[in-house]
Amino acid sequence: MEHEELIQRASILQRQSEEIEMNLRFINQQISELDEFKEGLQFLETHKGKEMISSLGRGIFVKSSRTEDKFFVEVGAGIVVKKSAGEIREIIEGQVKKFREAKSGLMAELESYAMEFRRMVGALQGMKRKS
Repeated sequence: MEHEELIQRASILQRQSEEIEMNLRFINQQISELDEFKEGLQFLETHKGKEMISSLGRGIFVKSSRTEDKFFVEVGAGIVVKKSAGEIREIIEGQVKKFREAKSGLMAELESYAMEFRRMVGALQGMKRKS
């Protein structure tokens, strides 16, 4: 590879690496939010019948209490079904597992880019010594 081609390829690798790092930040945020959600679910399980403040969204809250064992879960297209806390926990764990698998794949891809980048730097240094 010529000097200019190596520099161009290095630039492409840098952009791709930055995109992967952005995706990794998103995945980490999603995992964190799902972990928080799981903690909230556990709190609700142990406080059945007790009064609490629930968010309606946009900074609006209402006093409420949980009287049923099942929760209402939107499954898509506006369809809501009842699910137990255990079923919800399984869904959350499945989502976390998928995010962790995606994270592993992105980390491997990022490492391969880093190895290729180091190889290119070595090639550029070799070219520089020859000139």
